[in-house]
Amino acid sequence: MPDVNILIGPYRSGKTDLLLSELVDSATPGPDPNLSGGLRNTTSHLIVPSSRYRKLADERIYSRLRKHMAENKNGASGLLGIKVDNFYNLCGQILKRSGTTFKLIPDTVRAAIVARAMNKLRAAGELVNLAPLADFKGTYGSVLELIDEFQRAGLSPDDVLSRLNKSASRSSKHVELARIYKRYWHELDEIGFLDSRRLAFSCREHLAARRDGDKLFGFVGVDGFDRFNRLQLDVLREISRFSENLTICFDYLKDIDSAAERQEYIWKESSFQDLISTFKDANLRWVQAPAATPATVSSIRAVDRYLEMEEVARSVKRSIVEDAVPPEDILLVVPNMRKYRSAIEAAFDDAGLPYFVDEAVALPSVPVVQFLFKLLTLFADEFSRGAVIAVLSNDHIKEDACSHLCRALGKVDDLSLDADLIGTRKQWMALNLDKPVLEDLESFFDALTPPEGMVPLTEFVSWAEDVVYRFLKPAEDIDHGDQFKEWLEDRALTEFRNCLGSLVQEDIVLNGGESGISMEYPEFIKHLEHVMEQSNFRSTSVYKKPVTICSVDLAPNRKFARVYLGGMVEGEFPRRAKARGFVSSDEIRLWSSYEGIDIDNPRLHPAFEYGLFQSLLKRAVEKVELTLPMWDMAGDEILPSFFITGGGLELAKEEVAPYRNSAARPFSLKDFTVGATALGVKADRLREYRNPEIIDLVEGIADQHAMLIARLSGLSESNYNGCLTEQVSLGTLSVNMPEYWSATRLNEYGKCPFRYWVGQVMKLDRHEEPTLEIEPRLLGQTYHKALELFYQRIIDAKLDGIMADIERSRALFKESVDEALTWLETESRVKDNQFWHYLKIEMEFRLNRFLEHELERESKAKIKFVPYRVEAPFGISTESGSQAPALVIADGDTKVAIRGFIDRIDIEQGSEFQSGSRPRLRVVDYKAGSSYISSAEAVAGRNLQMPIYMLAAEECVLMGSQPLEGVYLSISSGKSIGRVDFGDSDKRIAVEEAVRGHAIDFVRSIKRGDFSVTPNGSSVCDSCRHSLVCRISEVNKG
Repeated sequence: MPDVNILIGPYRSGKTDLLLSELVDSATPGPDPNLSGGLRNTTSHLIVPSSRYRKLADERIYSRLRKHMAENKNGASGLLGIKVDNFYNLCGQILKRSGTTFKLIPDTVRAAIVARAMNKLRAAGELVNLAPLADFKGTYGSVLELIDEFQRAGLSPDDVLSRLNKSASRSSKHVELARIYKRYWHELDEIGFLDSRRLAFSCREHLAARRDGDKLFGFVGVDGFDRFNRLQLDVLREISRFSENLTICFDYLKDIDSAAERQEYIWKESSFQDLISTFKDANLRWVQAPAATPATVSSIRAVDRYLEMEEVARSVKRSIVEDAVPPEDILLVVPNMRKYRSAIEAAFDDAGLPYFVDEAVALPSVPVVQFLFKLLTLFADEFSRGAVIAVLSNDHIKEDACSHLCRALGKVDDLSLDADLIGTRKQWMALNLDKPVLEDLESFFDALTPPEGMVPLTEFVSWAEDVVYRFLKPAEDIDHGDQFKEWLEDRALTEFRNCLGSLVQEDIVLNGGESGISMEYPEFIKHLEHVMEQSNFRSTSVYKKPVTICSVDLAPNRKFARVYLGGMVEGEFPRRAKARGFVSSDEIRLWSSYEGIDIDNPRLHPAFEYGLFQSLLKRAVEKVELTLPMWDMAGDEILPSFFITGGGLELAKEEVAPYRNSAARPFSLKDFTVGATALGVKADRLREYRNPEIIDLVEGIADQHAMLIARLSGLSESNYNGCLTEQVSLGTLSVNMPEYWSATRLNEYGKCPFRYWVGQVMKLDRHEEPTLEIEPRLLGQTYHKALELFYQRIIDAKLDGIMADIERSRALFKESVDEALTWLETESRVKDNQFWHYLKIEMEFRLNRFLEHELERESKAKIKFVPYRVEAPFGISTESGSQAPALVIADGDTKVAIRGFIDRIDIEQGSEFQSGSRPRLRVVDYKAGSSYISSAEAVAGRNLQMPIYMLAAEECVLMGSQPLEGVYLSISSGKSIGRVDFGDSDKRIAVEEAVRGHAIDFVRSIKRGDFSVTPNGSSVCDSCRHSLVCRISEVNKG
């Protein structure tokens, strides 16, 4: 009968120590009583769940071995025949020892096998429910997760189908999923490969078929598994028949009285029951945890994640310096490393702490890989200007490969930008560059042009390797600044080459040992990107014994003196349950409703998160600190985790104000200096410390500190918030005032002085790469030109309005639109756009809709107006030499001369300019958008344009006329979107006085240098293009 022992007990109760002690004893050389003068069989195995746990087990075995050697100085030293392996590696070794050969399929290829299986079933008409999902991104991966669950449950495809046939409809999606599972196995058989779980199936079958009693192993230990699946238990049961001893460790508590402890272990109940039912005759050894004083638990709440991690770093440094806690005996875990990594690195680097963030490095996140992928996709981007310049200016480019081009890169950048170069090889080669530069450019494009058409995948891989070899600067020529970055990039480059190799491997695997896949370049790039997204590698520590930092799932399963649990926020820990395609909790419940199909995953149990939390708490020997932020980076308040507020913990809670501890308990001179400064300590007081580093820090942050204080104090009149009046009054700064103003410039200042400063004075704008899309400015010009041409033709034809002869008006309108679109094609490269035909149709549609709305408005108008002037200038000389004067608004010593063009002026039907007459006018302004513009905008100072144009029409363009109304017409919708009424004398006086007053006030403020961040209304910021440089969020709005 097999000798099976199961060590059961709570977390970290000493089970692993007992197991390793027996393992070491079994592998220690000694006499075998069955052999004369020989040694006993010492073949021993330790089965662990992962390579991460294997590393931890190795360290503990080495520690025991050193202790063993120290205690037995005169005896034999060392271990014989001990192996530490994960479960599936052991299965493979068993098959190899039996003479069974097999080929293991790479994990990266398995999704392709599922795809092949689904496509064949769909072609055969056996997929109905799942057919629409077959081509969705992620479907194959989701199906593969379900297949893995079937295999972990020890269910073959025939097992699943036979159980479904008893109660499921043949047209259900579950039957279709089972067919995919069966077809997946069939495809593996066709190419002669096994996946790792199928390997375990074969191992189980092989061991079950053996009839000899020969022992394959001496001692077999199983440790580190937080749960067991059916397949693992079946294999372990068979292994026990061929082992001298099998000892399994499992974390569990029996006869639990405490409700809290019951909740902590309840998610492991099913695994425990499966374990003891599989080994009914096993010797259960209950291991009690040694009596120990529970670690103290406290909670710290800081303002945000960065200040939270600063408090953690402060506590960690005190533990190391004051309490002599070794760094390697400190653990920091967070539920979401993506949200915390930058905050952790900033705080721990500043504190000068040795730390290691134990997290997988995503391959696409490494700069050298980003460079290589961009290099390989330049052709797909049609050699776009921005991408080419970015690649050629990258630190990883080998300058020798295109030396003339790299040396002239500045000129190439400027010329291409001035030429509005979008991309394509033709546009690049048309630049006016020196011949050697053009030759380099052509050679660069030649090398990055992939094989054309459908070619074998291996040909694309060879091309990619040639590109890497030709253009990637050797590692020894790059100054990384530190060895870790050099190691990181070197390892990432190795993984990138592995990705290329895996594509070839996938090709060979799927085609029976020969390269057979042919594809086009876009598909190759898609394949490569997918493989890269799935690739990562484990980072390494630059310190020998660092503080361990990781996510909650990767915390080492051992005791630490002090444990810090960061990010204790509701929704992050405990984490929200996420749907997982075909293996979500709901889907698993549906599968469980079929008799004999049990694919339950204990980690989906509602109590798993609580059990994990309690396990993390109990890894601390002395102290646990739970930390969390009050606010996220978007300014939203964050709720504490239920684990803190639920009342299950007795803990001291503390809210830490920003920088309160920096001066009292600093973790670095920088922390002390910044904290003291933030709390109001003057620079002169800090200089009294006579510490050169403090003095340098004080001098270095003086300007930034003054700026921060001014902004945080809400002083909108501070020079740090754009108010330069003091400098202007002292003569250290002057503002160049234009001779003539435009309504647009005045509008900008009226909306926000800072917006005017950045856009009109500094002329700053966001850099945008040239594109084939029609620029909004050019689009607006085209619309305006079409309407200008149309109404000028109406005027020239002496038509009494567009309603006078509708057919002729439509014909004139078509002529005008065609001419405007021809002008657009001449003035831009819109014809190069593959969608220009459709864009042209859309523009014609919008203009025709505008005409229909104009006809409708004219037919309903109570007062009839007819076009009289288009693009009427004032304050601007025309080609004919005539000039209407500028509109002048004056008050005291301030005179504002305004000039511009009025889109259209209509005159009342039947009116004429005669001596003493005051014909009534309508002023029309076209807008590209469709947002409503009320006269209140003019009164508030945000939009002075229409009142200014109406005054200009009356006083400059058509002197003696009487403007009755001004209307804004939307070109995009064709509708009227605003009106200014000058027909009502009271309304006119109110608007005119406000506009004249605003124009004077704006110019005076500009002259004084007042460019404060003071937006005129809450909606102004929504349309501002300067949000990246604005500090409105730091200015006191109250």
